[in-house]
Amino acid sequence: MIAEKFASGIFEEPRSVLCRVCSRDRDRAQAFVERMGQGRAGTYEEVLEDPEVDGVYVALPNHLHAHWSIAALRAGKHVLCEKPIAMNRQEAEGMFGVAEETGKVLIEAYMYPLAPINQQWIQMALSGRVGRLRTLRVDFAFNRPVLQSDARYHPEMGGGALMDVGCYCLHVMRTVTGVTPVVVVVVIVGEGAAAVAMVVVVVVVAVAALIVAAVTVVVVVVVVIVTLTAAPAV
Repeated sequence: MIAEKFASGIFEEPRSVLCRVCSRDRDRAQAFVERMGQGRAGTYEEVLEDPEVDGVYVALPNHLHAHWSIAALRAGKHVLCEKPIAMNRQEAEGMFGVAEETGKVLIEAYMYPLAPINQQWIQMALSGRVGRLRTLRVDFAFNRPVLQSDARYHPEMGGGALMDVGCYCLHVMRTVTGVTPVVVVVVIVGEGAAAVAMVVVVVVVAVAALIVAAVTVVVVVVVVIVTLTAAPAV
């Protein structure tokens, strides 16, 4: 799990200590501590009340990010929250509002912008050194068995491909373009259906582009007509 990988990375930073591990199930937290060889197990509330804890890493299912991040901020802890930081815009705005109110740091745990090689190509794209950006395609995929216990497969818990790894694709697109997507198309395909899915995507995007172009032309024509009508006679 991602939490265990994160905890392992703490040991590579001499200024950091895995102080506490919390879970709804204390036995699971204790098992985690024993695997890591550091820290003390406890409940969520016990961790937030511990004065030795400076920062909290939130690796809970997506629908719990806002609640426990806000609770940690109000308890005087800095927060590194797994992506996506919230279920929607309203939750995210509320979280950052509390961070500003408490003076604590709240960061969404996207790791790729911190890698030097990624910082370099992002700056190259933003500066125009590689030319004008015309097309951007981002893929992120992996195989994973379907488990009923996995929050990724429960929409009410913030599950789904877009909220799991698709958000990386949107994040990098927005980072290098500075704009928000106008049209978002999601296609679920099975084996052998990739070609059909690609055709559907192309058709939908093409139709959307034609609609935007048509609206633009109509607006321009209306402006021209209005301008000519309003022009004084010679």
